[in-house]
Amino acid sequence: MSLERGKRRKFLLLEECYGKKITDDNRPTSLFNKSALETEVQLVPGSILQEVKSEPGSPSLCVQSLDHDNVYMLCNNTDVHELSPFEAEVLVPVSPVRDRLRVLSDDDWLKEAEMIVEGSNVNVDLGADLDPVEGIVRYCGVVPELGKGIVFGIELLVHPEHGVCDGSIKGKRYFQCASNNAIFVGINRLRLHLRGYKYTQSGNIVEHADHRERDGRL
Repeated sequence: MSLERGKRRKFLLLEECYGKKITDDNRPTSLFNKSALETEVQLVPGSILQEVKSEPGSPSLCVQSLDHDNVYMLCNNTDVHELSPFEAEVLVPVSPVRDRLRVLSDDDWLKEAEMIVEGSNVNVDLGADLDPVEGIVRYCGVVPELGKGIVFGIELLVHPEHGVCDGSIKGKRYFQCASNNAIFVGINRLRLHLRGYKYTQSGNIVEHADHRERDGRL
């Protein structure tokens, strides 16, 4: 049964697999037609896949890669983890792709991701053996100039010299700050700055009702 594009399930690949880059217009039926196969493509753990066909009760799935154009594969249900719509949106921009597994396996990271909004204080991983620095989220959402999925535009509050823009990307403005004080990153480079938050006994993170007022954020 083929699926409407908006209703297709998304998955994270758990095991290394190989897909097929297909040139035939009759895809994914072409998976079974050897003459239509062009090249074999290695898909590493952390790759995001989208369901193409669903057969109730079948132990396998027909999926396409969202990280490569026109790459399809048949995989076992046990080789993938089904993603919620939010998880898929927030993980698609993450690079390297293996970092998606790191984020997905950390329940606290995903809980924090759901709480990050414009105005949230976050710790930003700048890479290059630098310590994380504090920033404030000025934008969260899709940035077509950078690809698909949810990314976060951050104004760096500490060491702003490590920024790369002023809140605009390729001429399109998403927010305004000083030149080269901002950076756009995926969720793998962010953690919620937990000042003003606490964990409940059930393990949920809740925001103190008054901390934004105390911090001057309202």
